[in-house]
Amino acid sequence: MKNVFRRLWVVGFVLISASACSSEESWWMMCDRCTSDTHFEERAIAAPGDYSVVYVSNRDTNETRKFDRKVQVTELDEGLELRVAVQPLDLSQRERRAFETAIRNANVNSIEIDRSDLDSAGSVSSSASSVIGDTLAAHVSASFLNSLVLYIQRSELSPGPQSVSRAAGINIVGAGEYSGRGITIRIKSIVTTVSYADSSMLQVLRDTNGRFTGWSIQDANGNRIPLDLDPNDVPILRPELFVSRTFEFDAAHADEVIWLAGHFSDSSEITCATEPRTQIDDGSELIGITCARSS
Repeated sequence: MKNVFRRLWVVGFVLISASACSSEESWWMMCDRCTSDTHFEERAIAAPGDYSVVYVSNRDTNETRKFDRKVQVTELDEGLELRVAVQPLDLSQRERRAFETAIRNANVNSIEIDRSDLDSAGSVSSSASSVIGDTLAAHVSASFLNSLVLYIQRSELSPGPQSVSRAAGINIVGAGEYSGRGITIRIKSIVTTVSYADSSMLQVLRDTNGRFTGWSIQDANGNRIPLDLDPNDVPILRPELFVSRTFEFDAAHADEVIWLAGHFSDSSEITCATEPRTQIDDGSELIGITCARSS
């Protein structure tokens, strides 16, 4: 009786989804353990619905196979039986290139972005030559955050059914097991580093759910400052991290550094001061900020 009910449930799923599946639609299955013909065929058979074309990918080896899939429902005395048969198909050159590129991008675990590359990715100011220029009121600015998110989205580093469909000229309506809920096939976090002209930088980790965590910045000399999150999850500079330390940034952003020193001095039991500095190796002008606890 258990097997009969299982068959009825599986067939019911196929029949319900059949009206939504056209001959032009396909499904994408992930199978990172697939190494043999049998493995790939089993994953194609396990695809949901009655899609006539199924793609199966191993993200570890960057191999994708295409299958013609036929679903047959037979009425038996003890219930309904579902039979699925698959036959390998050749990938076109365009399809192969699209899948290989998507999987390669999904496996990237770190990228470095020049700050100037963000200028066209939203409303971010194009004048920031230092990471301190992308902070407002001790927060990382909203325009910078929006531009960074847009840049990562446009870079296709979180590929999924839609992006591969566009690149391959096909219509993948969804992706299967271990695929990031059908939105992206990425299962690895990615560390993004934004580099500035004064050698300062900002770094953040984007996890597999699309959340940004582990924010930090570095000054022109490579001194790291971890960022906390405010109640709205916006990265923020904390004054206590500046105590007994000196951080230097491009002097073109002296106004932002001077404001930050005053803000820290007014809002905490900390006194901060700024002073002009010169970078020894290339003679560029910097501005330093140093803080101390008030006595």
